[in-house]
Amino acid sequence: MFKYDFRKVSLILFIAIITFMGITIGVIQVNAQNECTSDLEERLQKSGVPYKHVTTISRVPYEVEIALQSSSNNDQLALEDNWFMQLARREATFTYRTSERLKSYKLVVFNTKDELIYSTQTYLYPEDLNQKLTTSRQTTIENAQAEKIIRGLLQFGELSPDKLNVISESTAEGSGQILIISVTATDISTANRSLPIFLDSLFQLLDTVNEKYGTYIVLCHLRLFDSGGNVLLDYVRDVEAGHTQWTSVSGLYNEWHSDPGKTEIPIPTTAPTSEPYPSPISDTSSNITPTQESANPYP
Repeated sequence: MFKYDFRKVSLILFIAIITFMGITIGVIQVNAQNECTSDLEERLQKSGVPYKHVTTISRVPYEVEIALQSSSNNDQLALEDNWFMQLARREATFTYRTSERLKSYKLVVFNTKDELIYSTQTYLYPEDLNQKLTTSRQTTIENAQAEKIIRGLLQFGELSPDKLNVISESTAEGSGQILIISVTATDISTANRSLPIFLDSLFQLLDTVNEKYGTYIVLCHLRLFDSGGNVLLDYVRDVEAGHTQWTSVSGLYNEWHSDPGKTEIPIPTTAPTSEPYPSPISDTSSNITPTQESANPYP
């Protein structure tokens, strides 16, 4: 009788211990996820991203939703939305560097009428290259020297280079460099003659410059204007994370990508009302019309 009771008590204690450990682990995991979500929100806030909320939408698997507030009053993204969206993607992709690893994140954008104008969900896997990158790398090339190297590698054709800057990431953990390029074409015909060789040189540069020259370009933002200051092409590539966004006006050379329907989007006529965290490429003296699906790097 005693043995029976001892075994029963032992079993009950074992179950209680396992249950307690499970609850403890669960609480620790929930706290870690809450901290990660809060940290992500804080990073967006520091970057000036106008977010509505950053919330955990699933514990297992761990998923968050990032909702951004657009200045658009219609169903089109405003110019600065592209910049903010890319910042949000970048921060979500690299959460594992400082806290928890996300299984996926949902990015949504609302206009001033609180209408959903953009929504996408991105899944992240441990085997992805961007989930294995660390921040331990340091560039061996100063920004000014990197600018000279890059300018020598680009082939502008008939495009006029207005701006070519390399700046450092502004985050405490980031040690990368950001390439900012602004070029102007007289008109769309001039742009079409020059874009094939120019974009080819740019893409080759982004794929090889870090390895060949010791730079650490992690983000690139290109804008192509016409002589009137209108945006013909807005292209952003996160070299490190592997994200690319762009917008081009109808009729612009588009053979550099495989899905022209994704980028040939009419440019909205509503100008952005504010840009609390200005992009590196900004020209307050020009009447620049906002574009869709683009992004800017850190300022």
